[in-house]
Amino acid sequence: MEKPKRDVKEMLLMMLARREHCSFDAENKLKQKGYEEEDIKKALKWAKENNYLNDDRYARLYVENALMQKHQGKKRIIYDLTYKHIDSKAIHDAINEFYDKDTETEELTVTIERRLGGDYSEKSKARVIRYCLSHGYDFSTIKRIIDQFC
Repeated sequence: MEKPKRDVKEMLLMMLARREHCSFDAENKLKQKGYEEEDIKKALKWAKENNYLNDDRYARLYVENALMQKHQGKKRIIYDLTYKHIDSKAIHDAINEFYDKDTETEELTVTIERRLGGDYSEKSKARVIRYCLSHGYDFSTIKRIIDQFC
């Protein structure tokens, strides 16, 4: 593999200037670009020390976006952040900052009503349940809301 032209710190800063990254993603992207493992470790350490790279901040931004924009459930968010090797304390702190059970229930109700579209057949209910589960919502909550419509 050809050696990259830019310094690893410079490349890392360019990546972070475009959008927030977690340590796991930043490390993988730098590896894909052909940088040496030792250089990557040094650059990541430097970026963390200077607060350019912060997994807690990444977790808060991710949770806020997932809840407010993507309308994902709590389980899906926890799964995604765990996959990115974010510390469980940081995940739960971020979720506690933005998560509201009542808001989630309201959003889920609107989603289920829209996805059912007046068709309460078993096939439609099963399709909506699969959709909601894939977005990280709790089965018992989904089932309770669907039963309210039927």
